[in-house]
Amino acid sequence: MKAPLHRLIVLGLLCMPATLWAQEADTAAQAEPQAVDSAEVDSALVDTTGLGRGREIVDRLDAIGDTAQLITARRNRMTAEEVALARVRGTTLIREIHDLQREFLRLIPRLEDAGVDTEDLMAEFRSWLGLESQLYARAIERASTEIDALRLQRVSTPTEEMAQLESQIRAEKGRLDTILSGQMETLEGADRVGLNVDRQWDALDRFLRNWAETQVGRLQLAVTERSAIRDELRAAQKAGRSEEELARIRSRVQISQQRVDGDVAGLINIANLLDRREVETAHYRQVVIQSTGVTGDILDPDVLVGLLKQIPGELWNWIKDRGPTALTRLLIVLGTMAMFRYGFVLVWWLARLMRLVKMRKLLSDLTDRMIRPTGTIVGLIVGLSFVGVNPSALLAGLGVAGIIVGLALQDSMSNLAAGAFIVAYRPYDVDDIVTAAGVVGKVKRMGLANTTIVTFDNRRLSVPNRKIWSEVIENRSVEHVRRVEADIKVDYRQDLDKALGVIRGVLEAEERVLSSPEPSLFIKDFGDSWLKVRVWGWVRTEEWWDMTMALPRLIRDGFVEAGIEIPTPRREVAMGEKGERGEGRGEREPSGES
Repeated sequence: MKAPLHRLIVLGLLCMPATLWAQEADTAAQAEPQAVDSAEVDSALVDTTGLGRGREIVDRLDAIGDTAQLITARRNRMTAEEVALARVRGTTLIREIHDLQREFLRLIPRLEDAGVDTEDLMAEFRSWLGLESQLYARAIERASTEIDALRLQRVSTPTEEMAQLESQIRAEKGRLDTILSGQMETLEGADRVGLNVDRQWDALDRFLRNWAETQVGRLQLAVTERSAIRDELRAAQKAGRSEEELARIRSRVQISQQRVDGDVAGLINIANLLDRREVETAHYRQVVIQSTGVTGDILDPDVLVGLLKQIPGELWNWIKDRGPTALTRLLIVLGTMAMFRYGFVLVWWLARLMRLVKMRKLLSDLTDRMIRPTGTIVGLIVGLSFVGVNPSALLAGLGVAGIIVGLALQDSMSNLAAGAFIVAYRPYDVDDIVTAAGVVGKVKRMGLANTTIVTFDNRRLSVPNRKIWSEVIENRSVEHVRRVEADIKVDYRQDLDKALGVIRGVLEAEERVLSSPEPSLFIKDFGDSWLKVRVWGWVRTEEWWDMTMALPRLIRDGFVEAGIEIPTPRREVAMGEKGERGEGRGEREPSGES
């Protein structure tokens, strides 16, 4: 029984008026024993000195009990000043009660080990426990009554004073928890020395269970009130109320949160006391988690299992209570999204049909693919604003999410940035032949992240835009006219002017070769067996590839008709007889290259 008695009678002793303390001072001085050193207590275990010390402690506790009863009888006639003074003056005496009771509970086992008969002493202490139980009961009743009285003041207390009232309620709950904890420690000490305190335990257990159930109900009411005030604040913000009115509602939200925090703390303290009594508290901790969010209690298997079992029932209750409203809001959001999505598509289609928008095919294709998701996002924002979601908060959240995604996907964001630059500067368009990032082919489509290019051997490649933008881009289709090149070989033995005339005739006869710019012929190189003539002709860009493939064949057909031989490689090998000095007189004869 090592619990401090002052926790049990704190409300009585601290309320003692100054005049009463003066009247009791003489009695206390006469009854107050001298402090005994621990060495003297240890020596008392082998004789009756320790027994005498035990009697002194019991007598002193009885005197304090009489004083407490007197205080309780006079409590209703005390003024506020007397109560305040009594609380200050009673601190010393309360500390003494705590020390005496703890010393007594240590002394009894030592006396019994020394063979001292403690039966009479324990009977007197047992009588003191009866009185102490009454003091505890009165203190608990007084504390709980004070808490209820303070709660009733919430109705008439102005908003600006509510925070102070909630602090007072929380302080009173703390005092009650201290009293309950002190009584529990006292009864546990009594159990350790073999005293029968079952009746006191039953009363305490009943109060703890009833108080815990009451705390559960109050906490649930506080959470409901907090949710209602938060809904009121959102409605006021949506309606554009004045900042002064919003400030008042925010103050109420803070007060409701303070009330929830106080009820949560009280329920947790009661649950901890019940745990010491080995009473199942998972239900109470589940209520705490549901009210405040995930806490360490969720790691308790019983708490977690209980929460999981409640999910189906709570889900069904939510569907019954809020399902129709939630379904209506969902349909509003989905309908708004669909309206904006197809509305954007319709406006875009009409703009293209009426030729109100003029842009290159690449930008037009990209816009056509982006118009639907853009309309969907705009519809989502507008739809959520219709059902009460603040658009500015939503946009701010999207902005923060965009920053986080951008930091996590830097390469992807660089592709998007490069795609935006390509769209802005337009280095190529869809169906253009390009050389970009080491790839040659026709542009089939472009997105903000990559460009699809089909090579001439019909391979489809997706090239990241950042690779394209960071290197040289060659567009072979952007100009209307392109030059066709061909290198023609003319044998040294052939008439060069005649050969050049044949080539000019072929170019003039071919309709695909433009007369302006004028075709050009010039000797590019002198080979071992022929002259190399460079032929330039200009054609329309869309005919460039066909003409590039056909021009060498057309010139070859012209040479055949004009009787001009196509040159082949030749080598002259010198053969001769050996002279007297090993030198030979050789003759040369032509020979084809092997």
